[in-house]
Amino acid sequence: MFVNHPEFLSDAIITKTELDNNTYSFDFATQEEVPLSDSETKITQQVAKVIAFSEDEAEDVEASIQANLANKTNPVERTCFGGSLYMQSYLEYVTMKKGSETYYKMTRMVTKATVRDGTVLKSRVVNFFMNGKIPSGQIQNKNASASVVRGTNGVYYAAAPSAWSECKPSGSGSKLGGTYNCTVRRASGSDNVFSLNNYVFK
Repeated sequence: MFVNHPEFLSDAIITKTELDNNTYSFDFATQEEVPLSDSETKITQQVAKVIAFSEDEAEDVEASIQANLANKTNPVERTCFGGSLYMQSYLEYVTMKKGSETYYKMTRMVTKATVRDGTVLKSRVVNFFMNGKIPSGQIQNKNASASVVRGTNGVYYAAAPSAWSECKPSGSGSKLGGTYNCTVRRASGSDNVFSLNNYVFK
């Protein structure tokens, strides 16, 4: 899990949001750039989400975050508690300078999810989107989706989007990236869908 690594937490932008029905969302995001050449840069974006289904679970999540930040040599082994849900997404893309324009190509996305006691993962779907202008000047609008089956342990490696052309924003509605949707069933029997976005631009 990204959130079990103090280095990730130290670099991450962390936000906490109170959702409906005494549910809390903790969102984490980091970005790293590696120059490939004078005209290309590889960028990795790591995002994660912890959904806590009670105030007590939320307090445990916050305590583990602070413990990991305070003790980087002996990190806490988990950040999910009670019946909480954990989601993460790793996105790689390349920026390409072509003349005065900058284009973006999505090359890889890896997703993962896990739950604690009392919560069941019913379905996991990765949706990819591309709406932008390619180097020829055309506007391309593409999408792809894939269900993450149990045999993959919640991990899905993007295949189709890596074959898509590079593109750049073309105005309102432009987007490039993916959304990871998890449907979970709580001990109460209710189903909820939670989404984790990881976009180059939107």
